[in-house]
Amino acid sequence: FDAHGDFNTPETTLSGHVWGMPFAMLCGRGEPDLVAACDGPSVEERHAALLGGQVLDEPESRAISASPLAHFGAGMLGTPGGLAALAAWAGAVADEVDGLYVAVDHDVLDADEVAWSVTMPETGGMRLGTAIAAVRVLAAAIPIVGYGASAMNFDRGDGERTVDAAARLAEAALGSR
Repeated sequence: FDAHGDFNTPETTLSGHVWGMPFAMLCGRGEPDLVAACDGPSVEERHAALLGGQVLDEPESRAISASPLAHFGAGMLGTPGGLAALAAWAGAVADEVDGLYVAVDHDVLDADEVAWSVTMPETGGMRLGTAIAAVRVLAAAIPIVGYGASAMNFDRGDGERTVDAAARLAEAALGSR
């Protein structure tokens, strides 16, 4: 879950920042030393999904479109059909993996909904209820073996609501364990 794709490589990045590359590195893309630094590749692209991804630069968007990874946009997931598509993807992947790691970069949450305490707030993202529903869909299909929350910045925004959102998302992922 991320507003940004984090799917750039040193060859495709417009900013040059490594923080725009971790998802690509986990999928085995990019500079071999960087990929090795994160023990990549640690996931096959066909078993990976970007949920959100409303802020992509052009090279990153092209790389994601050409990749076998799934991309479920915030608007799509806000519909019953979008959640059904996510469930179908998760059901297909569940037959091929032992478990799922869910990473939530809290900038995936729509900055128009709440002034979230995040480092890079973005509009057009997921509503909290949509994100929780999407996590529950994943958890119902594939055992969640790990969960990580990132990009919270309590120097800005509504910290209390952000902490509550983080707890609710973690409970949706890990509550059934």
